[in-house]
Amino acid sequence: MLRITDGDRIATGNAMDSAFNSCRGWFIGPFWEPDVGLRCSGVVEVKWSNHVADSQKIGVSGRDGTTSLAVLVSGSFLFTFPDEDPAEVTLGSQGDYVMYGPSVLHTWKALEDSIVMTVRWVPEILPDGSQGNLTDIKRGHRV
Repeated sequence: MLRITDGDRIATGNAMDSAFNSCRGWFIGPFWEPDVGLRCSGVVEVKWSNHVADSQKIGVSGRDGTTSLAVLVSGSFLFTFPDEDPAEVTLGSQGDYVMYGPSVLHTWKALEDSIVMTVRWVPEILPDGSQGNLTDIKRGHRV
């Protein structure tokens, strides 16, 4: 496993490193102190998630101002969007993805053991017309 090195110009590591457990798999984003260099970002968040079959998100989330992209690395994964059309999206082949905008309520379920990489960012202009950044959105928010 590639060891974690943090720098201002080059950073290395492995997204499955246990060092990222404290942030539920988020290895790039505003969760990290600036001294980690490139991994501390106020504009993008990146997460590597291992899900066992039948694990699921209880309740819906999506109340922040980020746009999200979830890419299936392996397995089969179901996203449910209770207020949207389509209401369900199944990622079943490596590379399948779903993208959803700010404040889109969603939940998920692993249909098989799955690996999903998620990227979140703040769009330039939020639906309410304001401009934000991840640091402001995450301040006082969940990881």
